[in-house]
Amino acid sequence: ILAGSWAFSPRTYSVSEKTLKIKRPIKSITIPINTITSIEERDFKFTQLRKKMGNSGLFSIIGSFSIKGDGTVWFYAKNSNYVMIHADKKYVLSPDDRFMFMNQISKHIERYGNSSEKGDGVRFLMRKK
Repeated sequence: ILAGSWAFSPRTYSVSEKTLKIKRPIKSITIPINTITSIEERDFKFTQLRKKMGNSGLFSIIGSFSIKGDGTVWFYAKNSNYVMIHADKKYVLSPDDRFMFMNQISKHIERYGNSSEKGDGVRFLMRKK
């Protein structure tokens, strides 16, 4: 159980011109930048999360969770700096520096665009602390 929890937990996130990668020891996740329609800071309490499949607390929060008002969300989080990304699915990540991470994704989307059906670009939502 411990080895499996570690092997599927996120280690780092990397953003390139075309992809956002969630790097894990086993089976990394790739999200094409052009599928991202919004990115926003979010805060969650464990009481808001209803686990469908996954692990919460040992090394990270990973897996499929149901959140009232958001539906099914895929968590790949290693701390509580939550960022929700809307793409082909809803993802919650937790980069060390939310602001820098969100800006980096936003810049790539501005440069390379996205393929949202509405064609109105990405929504970049950020609260000031």
